[in-house]
Amino acid sequence: MGHRELHPWVGRRRRALQTALEHERPNSSAAATYQATAVAAVIAGWTGELPRARDEMAAVQRHYTDRGSEIDILWAAEHAVTFDVWSGRFADASRTAEEALQRAEQMGGGHVLIKARTGVAAVASYTGDLDVARAAARAAIDAAVDTGGHYMAVAPTSTLIFVEVSAGNYDAALAVAEPLLAQFDAAHDTEIVVGAGFPMR
Repeated sequence: MGHRELHPWVGRRRRALQTALEHERPNSSAAATYQATAVAAVIAGWTGELPRARDEMAAVQRHYTDRGSEIDILWAAEHAVTFDVWSGRFADASRTAEEALQRAEQMGGGHVLIKARTGVAAVASYTGDLDVARAAARAAIDAAVDTGGHYMAVAPTSTLIFVEVSAGNYDAALAVAEPLLAQFDAAHDTEIVVGAGFPMR
């Protein structure tokens, strides 16, 4: 294979991330979304470096577990579930998703429950537990609509579509898909983080 030139912005952003990693404070109390190591783990997953992403996100989970930051633990779990599903590590994904759901139920927050149920639904859809997948996806969708966070309904809706297609219920899948098709944005909705309809949306 010949050398492939990268767009200039790729190099600039890699350098920026490396600089952030070099200057990150290990004991910072900043949220995971503001930590360079956490961002690096997500980028690794989105760019296909799944073993690396999985290992780095596990370290992020341990970091926030040691600090007792529940919201950050759940954020890391959400991504860990996604990377494990993409890697075909369904047992690991299931374990992480169930633990996240238990944590979310203890916290009682609407949004964390939506995300946790979305993860449970995604794993169940890939492991063939379609009843669990439907129930979790519908619970997440209903909660998203009830709280006004309609964008959070996209991922569980996509999972529900996948479930119905897997079951051969094509008319049901189309009915579920129609609202998403009506608002589909070809310029943005083919990106993996959006188009995959996965928990990380």
